[in-house]
This record gives sequence, structure tokens and C-alpha cells, in this order.
Amino acid sequence: MRTIKYHTIGSKLMLAFASCTLLIAVISVVALTTWNNLDTHVNTILNSSVPTLNTSYQLENHSAHLQSFVTQIQASDNKAEHNSLKLSLNTEISTIKEVMKNLKRTPDTSELDFGYKQLSIDIDILSNQLLRRIDNSRVINTTVERLHWIHQDIIDELQPLRQELQWQLTRINDDNAQKSNLNNISEEFSITQNIMDKETALYNQIEELPLTPHQIQIDNAFQVIKYKLDEIESLSQKLYYHSSTIAYRQLLKDLSTIIQPSGDFQQKLNENVQLQNEIDATNSSILTQLALQHQQIKRMVGDADLTLKEVKLSTQTTIADGNRLLIICFSISLAISIFLTIYFVKIRIVNRLNQLSDSLEAINKGKIDSKITVSGSDEIGQIGEKLREFRAQIREMERTNALNLINNTLASIITCDLTGMIESVNPSAKKLFDNKCSPESNMVWDCFISQNKEKLKAQFVHTGDLHRKGSSTVTLFIQPKNKPEDIIYLRLNLNLFEQGHSQKVIITISDITEHIETKRILEMHVNEKTNSLTLANQELKGEIQEHRRTEQNLRDTQTELIQAAKMAVVGQAMTSMAHELNQPLSAISTYLFSAKMAVDTQQYHALPSSLTKIEELGVRMGKIIKNLRHFAKKHPVDCPLIAVDLFEVTEQASAIVANKAKRQQTEIINQLSKGLITEADSIQLEQIIINLLVNACDAVASEQTKSIEIVHLDSNNDLHTIAIKDSGKGFEPEIIESLFTPFTTTKEVGLGLGLSISRSIIKRFNGSIFLASSINGGAMIILELPKHDNK
Repeated sequence: MRTIKYHTIGSKLMLAFASCTLLIAVISVVALTTWNNLDTHVNTILNSSVPTLNTSYQLENHSAHLQSFVTQIQASDNKAEHNSLKLSLNTEISTIKEVMKNLKRTPDTSELDFGYKQLSIDIDILSNQLLRRIDNSRVINTTVERLHWIHQDIIDELQPLRQELQWQLTRINDDNAQKSNLNNISEEFSITQNIMDKETALYNQIEELPLTPHQIQIDNAFQVIKYKLDEIESLSQKLYYHSSTIAYRQLLKDLSTIIQPSGDFQQKLNENVQLQNEIDATNSSILTQLALQHQQIKRMVGDADLTLKEVKLSTQTTIADGNRLLIICFSISLAISIFLTIYFVKIRIVNRLNQLSDSLEAINKGKIDSKITVSGSDEIGQIGEKLREFRAQIREMERTNALNLINNTLASIITCDLTGMIESVNPSAKKLFDNKCSPESNMVWDCFISQNKEKLKAQFVHTGDLHRKGSSTVTLFIQPKNKPEDIIYLRLNLNLFEQGHSQKVIITISDITEHIETKRILEMHVNEKTNSLTLANQELKGEIQEHRRTEQNLRDTQTELIQAAKMAVVGQAMTSMAHELNQPLSAISTYLFSAKMAVDTQQYHALPSSLTKIEELGVRMGKIIKNLRHFAKKHPVDCPLIAVDLFEVTEQASAIVANKAKRQQTEIINQLSKGLITEADSIQLEQIIINLLVNACDAVASEQTKSIEIVHLDSNNDLHTIAIKDSGKGFEPEIIESLFTPFTTTKEVGLGLGLSISRSIIKRFNGSIFLASSINGGAMIILELPKHDNK
């Protein structure tokens, strides 16, 4: 068994560190006890109070969002917005359920959880009621719109009859036979005017029905409407002998069918009132439940706050007791540390280690003969003795290390003096020169053939880089003995180094034969590639000329396609155009007949009015025909671009499509303002707008709401951005990626070239065309056109 030596540094350090370890153990026990108590308090906070406070805050926040979404969803009037808000409500409910999972199960949390479940059920009920109200409101609005059209048609049918009776009254003179008809005509004129007034009052009362809040008021209103309608029908009987009242009779019959008491219209209005009452009741239940939830959350926050205060008081007591014990242990530890530092460490260890460090530094600098003064029987004294033995070994190692390093490396190395006389050749270099290079060869350049000797000998002259810079490089070649036909290229790196008190030369040899051969092959490939590129350049010039001819043919074809598309639009517009021209022609015929009658009766004062109206109708017909002829004119594709006002172009395009839109009761709204100037070809840009408007008309043809808007989205220093959007169903996802591909169409009849041609024309204007969707889900085409520089 090994005995402990108490006079050594190790034993003394062990005693000192044992004392420190004991104090550390005491401190650790005190700290561990304190931390365990703190951990208990922290766990109480983290597992109870903090989750409760955090969850209460989140529940309060999400409840506020829930109440906001409930208010918003009641104000929504379309299903898209309703579904979006319903999704937000479901998301908030799901989030609240996830948040509730963080709370411990207690009677309070169970009651809170039940309240949110009941709230979720009430929200679902409210959502279904609102959806029913939206559907019912759409039916009511459609019926009101239909009544509006019937009202307008009745006025349009009675107005000509009223004008004809008024005209007959002005022609009656003092003749007794004509005076007998005066009373009849005056009575019919009065009846016609009375019917128009009563029908207008009836329509105004019908318009107010959707705003009636009580069912009994709706029932009373329909009884009054029935009475007024019977009165209108009774008055109308006296006019039915006129052949011009056939359409009026049918319209009056349609009006009676729609607004009859206990009919569909009245039922829908009653359902709307009943739904509103149900919605109000459900909303009241939701608000009551939210208020209860708020009170429950407030109680939870109060309980958590009380727990935090109790934990805080207990924590303060634990920390105070632990701090007192730690201060006592720290004072004892500090006293021991001061004693060890001043007496033992500084005097017995540090001073002697400094002496040992000075001796090591002297040996490191090569002062092998310096004196080592450290002594003693402890560890530091033993290190001093070992250091003296190490100094003796260094002297012996210096003599053998350099030679071993050169011989054991894989690189080819030769050492020589400054005159070139070889001192050593490692095995790798001997193998490279077939053992012809050795210290017995005397000079280093004797290892090479005569062509390289002078080149290598020049590196050792006193004016060369080797002596001036300390290094130089030279490339030489040798011929192997076993394969004299092969040539090996070598790169020699010559560097000066110190050995003892004299300078020597170390030569590192690298085989670069492969690099030389690679360079030659690369130069040959470069020459071959240059010749190939010259031939390819000549072929490319020929292909460019052929592409130019093809591009011109494509321009001509595009012109023909655009003209064909324009003729298709003209063909579609001809039917509506005939009806649009027929109305002014009929009116002109009526005014000519009136003028002729005025001449026959010598009432010349009525002629200017009739002639003025005939002139206005002629101007209107001329404008319609002028727009159509201007649009149908053939126009080349590559005309120069000029400044074009977007408002004027869209107005002309809307005028051409207006007949088609009017026939299918579609409203075209141009929201552009004047002054949006772009650089384009007005005819081609008009063709693009017409094509997009026709597509929009086809898209909304089967919709209840038929509207098309031309809007200005944005303008910057470079571009004007406008959009054409409709109230249709938008683009189908499976075809939207290929709509710009030629011959791709969603119509039953069509070539599918419109959008493809439009994009090519827009690109010629340095603009862009994009497909998008409006907020209501309809299709939206976005056009970006370059802004015209007024400078």
C-alpha cells in the first residue's frame, strides 16, 4: 500500500480542496433545499396560476372576436361573405376548445366549457337562420325587380295611348259632330291619366313592403293593394276596346298574379319577418351567453391572482432563510481562500513555477546551455530535474531530425549547399532519377541531361532569385531509362533554409507531365470548337432571314384572324342593331305622320317640334352605323402606336356591345375617367375591349344579377392598370391555365382565339393581360397598358 507524503504539494492541495469541497457540499445542500422550495412554488405558478391567467386572457380575446364576427355575419347580404364569416366563427370556436384543454378540470371550467358548447350550437342555429334570410331576400328582390319591369312596361304601354288621346283633343274644332266626341276622348284621357297615377302609387306601396317589420302590417297592406288593383282593373275595362291595349292587359294580369293576397310574394314577405324575429331571439341568447362567459372568466382570474399572492409570500420567506445560510458559508470559504492564496500558492508554488517557466523559455529559444535554478524534493523540484535531462536529449536529437524528415517524406527532395553540391537525396528522388542522382554525383545538375544542366546551373548564380528572394522555380524534363521515348516534365522549387549557422538549399521536385499534356489537348479542342462555331454562325444567319419571312406571314395571318373575329362580333350585333334601328325608324314614321296632319290642318306651329325630333333620331342612327363601320374596317396589325384615351375607346366598344347587353338585360358600367392616355392602336385596342365585353355578356347570361364593370385599378409612372369584371361564376380551375392557348374555349360555339389574339396585341403595346377573380367570385380580366409620355 502506497503511503501518503505530507510534505508534497499534492497532499497540501488535497487538504485545502477537501475543506473547500466540504463547504461547497454545505452550500449545495442549502441551495438544493432552497431551489426545491422555489421549484414547488414555480410549479404552482406554471401549472395553475399562469395557465389560468393566460387561458383567461385568450378566452376573453377570442370571445370578443366571436362577438364581433356574430355582429358582422348578421350584416352580410351574400352567401360568399356569410360563408367566410362562418368559417371565421368556426375557427374561433375551435381555438377556444383548444385553449380550454390547457385548464384543469374543475366545476368552474366544466361550466365554462358547457357554456361555449351551447354558444357553438346557438351560432350554428343563427348561421342557418341567416342563410335562409339571404335566400328569402334574394327571392323578394327578384320579385320586386320583376314588378319594377312590369311597372315600367305598363307606363310605356299607356304613354302612347295618352299621347294619341291628347293629340286628338288638339284636333277637335267647333264642329258639333266633333264636339260630341270631345267628352268621350276627354273621359278616356282622364281615365288613362288616372290609371297611370294609381298604378304608380300602387308600385310605390309595393316597394315599401320589404321594409315592413310586422306580419299584420303586411297582411293589411296586401288587402289595400288588392283594393287598388281592382280599382285599376275596373278603370281599364273602359279602354280595352283600343287594340293598342292588348299588351297592357297582359301586363296588368301578370301584376295581379304576383301581388295577389296569400300569394308567393306575400308568403315570402311573412317568412322574412318571421326569420328576422327568430334571428333577434337567437342573437339575444348568444349575447346573454357571452356575458355569462365573461363573468365566469373574471372569477377564474380572481382565484388565480389570489394564488399568486400566497406563492409570492412563501417564496420571499424561503429565499431569506437560504440567503442567511449562504452568507455564513461564503465567509468561511473566503477566509480559507485568502490563506491558501497568500501563503501556499504565491510563495510555495507561483514563485518557483516562474523560475521553471524562465528555464523553459530559454530552452525554447535555443539557449540550451542556460542554467536551470529550480530545486527541491516536491513535484516542482522533480520537474526541474526532468528539464535538465530533457535539455541533454535535445542536443542529441538536433543532429538526427533533419535527415530523418527528408528520408521519410513521400515527396522527391534533394538538399545541397549554395554552390550546388549535393548533400542528401531521399529515396523518392533516387527512384525518380533511376539512382543516377546521389551525393557521389557531386553537383545537382549532373542528375539531368545536357539540355537542362545550364538552365539549372543558372539558378545558383549570386544575382538570381534564389539568392535575392530566397526561392526560385524552374521546369525541366528527363527521359526514363526503361522508356526512353517518353518524356517526364519536372518542376523544381528551390528554397533556402538554415542549418546550424549556415544556409542550405532544399529542392522539392514535382511531376507535371500530365498538366503539360492536358494543356496541349485543350489547345487542340479550342481550335476545333472555333471552326465549328464559325460554321454554325453562317447557318444561323440563314435561319434568321427565314424567321423574318415567317414573322411577316404571322403578322398577315393575325390581321386576318382579328378581322374575322371583328366580323363575328358584327354578325352577333346585327340582330340587335336591326331592332335598335327599327325603333328610331318607327318613331320617325310617327313624327312624319304628325307633321303631315299638321300641314293638312294648317297647324304649322307643331312642325318645328316634329322635325327637330326627326333630326335627333337621324343623328342617333348615324352614330350607331358610324361606330359599326369604324369597327368593321380592316386594319393592319403593325400600324404605328399613337396616344389613345382609354375612356373614349371603352365608350366606343360599349356602344357596339350595348345592343347585345340590352337584349339580355345586362348593365355595362364604365367607371373610367377621361385623361387616361396610353400608347396603342385604337382599332386593335377597341377589338380587345369588345372581345372581353362579349365574353363577359356570355358569362352573365344565365345569372340573376347581370352586370359588367370597367374600372381603373392603378396608375404609376409607367403603366395604367384597368380591369373588366362581371357578376358571373368566374373561371373554372381546370381550364384557367389553358385559356390563353389557341382553340381553347368554354363556349358551345367559338374558335377559342379571342384571348390568344388579345394577348399578342397587348404584348405589341408593351402591356400585359392577366386572369383574376373579383371579390364576389366573378371573372376579372386585368389589362396593364403603357402610360403615354406627354413630353
